[in-house]
Amino acid sequence: MAEEPPHRSAVSTIPVPGLKDFVAGGLAGMAQVAVGHPLDTVKVRLQLEGPTARFKGPLDCTIQTVRHEGILGLYKGMAAPLAGIAFVNAVLFSAYGWLRNVVDPQHNGNAALMSLPNIALAGAGAGAINSFVAGPIELLKIKLQAQYDHSKPPPVASKDPAAQSSPKPKSIGPWQLGKRLVQEHGWRQGIFRGTWATVAYAGFYAGFEWAKRFLASSSVTPAPSQSTPNPSSLVTSPPPAPLPVSKLMAAGAFAGVCYWTASYPLDVAKSRIQNLPPDKASGSVIEALKAIHREGGYRGLFKGYTTR
Repeated sequence: MAEEPPHRSAVSTIPVPGLKDFVAGGLAGMAQVAVGHPLDTVKVRLQLEGPTARFKGPLDCTIQTVRHEGILGLYKGMAAPLAGIAFVNAVLFSAYGWLRNVVDPQHNGNAALMSLPNIALAGAGAGAINSFVAGPIELLKIKLQAQYDHSKPPPVASKDPAAQSSPKPKSIGPWQLGKRLVQEHGWRQGIFRGTWATVAYAGFYAGFEWAKRFLASSSVTPAPSQSTPNPSSLVTSPPPAPLPVSKLMAAGAFAGVCYWTASYPLDVAKSRIQNLPPDKASGSVIEALKAIHREGGYRGLFKGYTTR
């Protein structure tokens, strides 16, 4: 008679976030920063524009930044996310894995077997947890990206010696900036403003799983008596087969569109609030959204969206 496998308690079936999630999140985050930071700088600068627009659009912002600040101007503020992105994404990945088990213990947190509402709930919770780490890093990054060095070209025929010998504006690094903000305004108002936009990870994870299921279902040739899978049925149905890398990349791209479409107005408001001096920022997302709408209508809420 075969021996029964040892009994596993309910607690032992819940995997503790470990080295695998930490390393995967860190490497993914560093790659994301290295590739996407120039576009992120353009996005932030467009978001911070007030009623008087400095740039005509993403292309003009890129050209002016390179012309007046050099190619490295597009990488301004990258030190903050690059130093912290491994920890930020590791926290996000780990929190998402843990919350999948909490939300749907029946499937042991297996995203392929979970319903999309449960995946969205786990993603929103992971974003909320991650905001306490990502918020300060985002604030420092945005303030550094908003530093315009030589944003106005000097006069061509200026003969004023004072103008010719004027010192270059001194840029400040993330460590010095963070230290100064905490000393002057405290932790809460100094570096923890605008940490509420990350719940939109619900859209990212739900969009990713829906796209995976749709692509997997569409790749299966249905029998003559079967009809094409209804996209709405994929909310609770797991994918019938593993996906190749190309389709996983397509699903990731779709998830990115879902994430930014769901979160972009909040992201614009977050950028505005985090870049304001602490004594002038109320921190109210509703007030920030109303102000942006008054300035540019609904288009103002999506300024810079095409860079994503």
